[in-house]
Amino acid sequence: MIKNKCEHEWEKHTDASQQFEVGAIPAYFMCTKCKTLMTAPEVFQLEALENQNETLKYLKGFQKYLSIVMSIIAVLSLIIAILK
Repeated sequence: MIKNKCEHEWEKHTDASQQFEVGAIPAYFMCTKCKTLMTAPEVFQLEALENQNETLKYLKGFQKYLSIVMSIIAVLSLIIAILK
């Protein structure tokens, strides 16, 4: 489980991939602080999400208004696509 309050420091973890004998060996990373083990795509996705959240915190004025309007449009188009 990911601890939200942890300032993650990821390092490559090699022992987890030893169990797979066949096929591609996934790259695993472990947080040195909270000992969370994740695959490389999950780590990159988590970091991208954290960066996106940090960016949204600093939007001001018209940019913030525009981001809210665009989010509403995106949700509405998703609902229409599902119901169609």
